[in-house]
Amino acid sequence: MEEQPKVSVIVPIYGTEKWIERCAKSLLNQTLENFEIIFVNDKTQDNSIAILKKCISENHRTDIKITIADNDLNLGLAETRMHGVRLAKGEYIMHCDSDDRIELPTIENMYQQAKKTSADIVWADFYLDYDTEQKLISEDIGSTCPKDVVHAMLSTKIWWSMCTKIYRREFYLQNIPSETKLWRNGGEDMLNIRLFYNASITTYLPMAGYHYNVQNQQSMTRALNIDKIKSYIDAIDDVENFIMSKPDGHLFENELNYMKVWLKQMAIYQCKNRHQLRWWKNLYRSANKVIYKNKNYSLTQRLISLCAAHGIYFPALLRNKYFVK
Repeated sequence: MEEQPKVSVIVPIYGTEKWIERCAKSLLNQTLENFEIIFVNDKTQDNSIAILKKCISENHRTDIKITIADNDLNLGLAETRMHGVRLAKGEYIMHCDSDDRIELPTIENMYQQAKKTSADIVWADFYLDYDTEQKLISEDIGSTCPKDVVHAMLSTKIWWSMCTKIYRREFYLQNIPSETKLWRNGGEDMLNIRLFYNASITTYLPMAGYHYNVQNQQSMTRALNIDKIKSYIDAIDDVENFIMSKPDGHLFENELNYMKVWLKQMAIYQCKNRHQLRWWKNLYRSANKVIYKNKNYSLTQRLISLCAAHGIYFPALLRNKYFVK
């Protein structure tokens, strides 16, 4: 009988020919034994798959099961990840974007932590990789209680990225809804809020090994436009409906406003005229009261947004015209 893989790593691929070799090698060189990597081709139009196949052909490890699956259509990141999840056989699941990389021995450390603590989810620190520097992002909130993590995610104190975590596969499949607005254009990472809320045991690993590539601004997770903002609105509404349906939902109301401000701070950069800024002002009006309190943003950002929330649009129009690319 074939031994069950310890971890299934899901890697969606679209338009990452510049980075796919680096990503694949970082996975193929991991110290963990007996795991699988599932690459899912989302109808990429570049040479990513040819580069990947060459990289795989040069790999001589026999303890790693490698699969390249193909979407029939271009489905986007969320559905592509889910395609990989459906194929996964591992005890645990991990996501990796194909323009990112993972240091040694990150996957082994996360797997061992999960086994040691019987955790449904393990999360860890990570790096943002810029052109000439790296920035360490600490995800330590001083607690491993799942509900405390939900509070921290909603208030945007820590990231809700799927890629910096490892999930027990059975738990993951039981708690991922088959139909949700979260499965669209960016909101899939917010599924972590649902997952952490439903988890029994979650564990923080105080180490950074995942490198999140912020050089590729056209990647599946980072390209921003009006359609994506509208999808985020759907996702936040989905999160709010989920949280407020729970008996303790009222305990998360303030943090939900912080999540809404996170979206408003992104959306305001897309507003090029007064009509769009009036739409922005009315978007989640109840959250306007925490714009200034949210110190995740610079004083200048907060003041410009606060002015717009009070109908003073000139500062935002000036910045967006002359200082936003």
